[in-house]
Amino acid sequence: TCALPIQKQEVISSIPEDYGTLSTDVSQLKQDLGDLSSKINAIRFMSESAKRFATCCASFGKYLYIFYNNANGSFCDKYDVSIDYIPNLVNTLKLTDENLACSDVKIANDYLYVTLRDGQGGTNTTDGKTLGELHIISLNSFQNVKTLTMNWKCTALTIHKDYLVISMQLAGYDLYDLTNPIEPALTYSFRPEIGSVEYQECAFF
Repeated sequence: TCALPIQKQEVISSIPEDYGTLSTDVSQLKQDLGDLSSKINAIRFMSESAKRFATCCASFGKYLYIFYNNANGSFCDKYDVSIDYIPNLVNTLKLTDENLACSDVKIANDYLYVTLRDGQGGTNTTDGKTLGELHIISLNSFQNVKTLTMNWKCTALTIHKDYLVISMQLAGYDLYDLTNPIEPALTYSFRPEIGSVEYQECAFF
């Protein structure tokens, strides 16, 4: 539904003298909505038919980035969504072979910043297994240019100017300096004494 700031006189003057044309316009509108509905159903069917778990997404320009994981690892699909609302798969990037799910993604400095986390249980001790990662993906080349491996489950991230915060479920959060966009420099870590509080979303203000 759209609300447009138009004047009352404009509405009156726009009504055609031949009211029969209104029914034609309505018929065309119904047809257009029907076409759009079928396209939405096609997109929904496409997403439901794939045997994978889509966990987060981001858009930039005419491209949509969908992150998902399956039995073979974690991936990112890049879609061109500029043509008639129908996503066109451009490329697929594999992030890791590990059983890690993409938990959050943000776009800054022409890069995708993506956090991954192990999805098993709520503890941060899983026999030396990788629990969290930060991937930095170039929007221009659609290649992974940096990966940081962590001993914590990365649940969310947020970016403001030259700062990046990653929340880590039971482990607290880390603050990074992003002066160099592909070389995050850890500047501060907070680790709670009591591990029963989960750190999820985070925001700058």
